[in-house]
Amino acid sequence: MFNVIKSASPPTPFLFSDENVVQLVKDDFFEKCYLCEENVPRHLEVEHFYPQAHFPLKINDWDNLISICQKCNKIRPKNVNTLGEEVYNPCSDDVDSFIKLKLNADLTIDISYTDATTPKNINTVTLLDRIHNGIGTASLSYKDLRKLIAKELANFNLAIENYYQVSIKDGYKEVLSDFLSKKSQFTAFKRWIIRDDVKLNAEFNALFD
Repeated sequence: MFNVIKSASPPTPFLFSDENVVQLVKDDFFEKCYLCEENVPRHLEVEHFYPQAHFPLKINDWDNLISICQKCNKIRPKNVNTLGEEVYNPCSDDVDSFIKLKLNADLTIDISYTDATTPKNINTVTLLDRIHNGIGTASLSYKDLRKLIAKELANFNLAIENYYQVSIKDGYKEVLSDFLSKKSQFTAFKRWIIRDDVKLNAEFNALFD
């Protein structure tokens, strides 16, 4: 998950399904899914953070609209963000710092929270475990997702190695800045690689946008 700054609300009244509204939401999310962070413009949907079946007054609420891919939307339980099932909101919670994601050598993914234990922390980790590890769902889409994450992180780690091997570093630093930008895929994984290493954090934390 990654932090999202929503742009100003479109002129009212509007419907969440209006073409300009849909595109604006996708742009705010850098055409990424808010859960898996895959960049899949053709398979993105504009959905409701608080489900419309339970919160009919929020159906066309600008602050309730999120960008989610079709796969994650199918996996996401229908009761998410109902009473007792609330998860972190990327538009209002500091998910970039609160939720830690790490890819293991066997391609399983460790997901944890960094602040005090709360129902919202537990629910968010549970949801992301469904997305990344297939826990609690029959969907196997997590297997392809893991491969995409592994490929992106391999390229990222190679860029870091190249940075330290050359004398003129400006070009490579720009490459790393692109990798760490919220516009790129799987930003959360890459930023936690940086945060977890004292040397890398001192060198590259300033590149976080």
